[in-house]
Amino acid sequence: MRKSYIFAAAFTLVAGSAFAQGNTSLVEQTGIGNSATVSQYGAANESEVLQAGTANTAEATQYGSDNIAYQTQAAGEDGTSQGNSAVIEQGAAGAGATNNYAEQSQQSYSIDNMAYVSQAGSGNASFQSQDQVSLDNVAGITQSGNGNDAQQYQSNLSLSNIALISQSGNGNVAGQEQTDYSAGNLAAIEQEGNNNEASQQQYIDAYDNVAEISQSGNGNYAFQEQGLGADNVISSTQDGNKNYSEQYQQYGDFNRATVSQFGDSNYAGQLQSGSSHISTITQTGNNNSAVTLQYDN
Repeated sequence: MRKSYIFAAAFTLVAGSAFAQGNTSLVEQTGIGNSATVSQYGAANESEVLQAGTANTAEATQYGSDNIAYQTQAAGEDGTSQGNSAVIEQGAAGAGATNNYAEQSQQSYSIDNMAYVSQAGSGNASFQSQDQVSLDNVAGITQSGNGNDAQQYQSNLSLSNIALISQSGNGNVAGQEQTDYSAGNLAAIEQEGNNNEASQQQYIDAYDNVAEISQSGNGNYAFQEQGLGADNVISSTQDGNKNYSEQYQQYGDFNRATVSQFGDSNYAGQLQSGSSHISTITQTGNNNSAVTLQYDN
């Protein structure tokens, strides 16, 4: 039998609040329709929620700095992890929290699950993973502040997935990857500030995918790649100076790529391999360069 601070195999559980600093909360749930809610106040708190089954809900709210939140939703007795919801909010209500870390994992035949992280402050990092047989999943990250890091990963049989990252501040890094049998996916990154970096990849059999990056500020970098597939759309809009964007769509048909950059010293490159591709690059400013390569089969 596993050791735990709180263990429930019931239909509803609410695991309470911690008002001091340096608290640790561990919730383990097995079954269907469980609910775990954790609220922590102060600094250096840690929250971990482990759920196995379907239709479970995990919510963690942390007020303060240097907090850590883990959420894992895995397969139950039927071997599937379906209809689960995982939410982490750090630095709530504009508390100005810093250096928080959030990690979410939905795995083992992950179907119709939702994962969401919201962080306010500086120096925060978050990671989300929906893998194995990943169908119709949604993952979203919202960060406000400086020096934030966000990563999302949806893999294997990844169908009809949506991954969204929104970061406001300076020095942010965002990454998204939807791979393998990747069909009907949407990946969107919006960053506002300076020194941002954004990367998106939808690969292998990538069908009907849309990838969009919008960055406002100076020194931004954007990268997008959609691999084997058809009817893909890529768009990158950067407003500021010293931005450069590279976009690839390879081994697919009816793809469209658009880059719009406003400012100085911008670079844009696009490569599309296949037939009936459309490429549009618009740059306003000085010392810009544009490269477009399109190949027919």
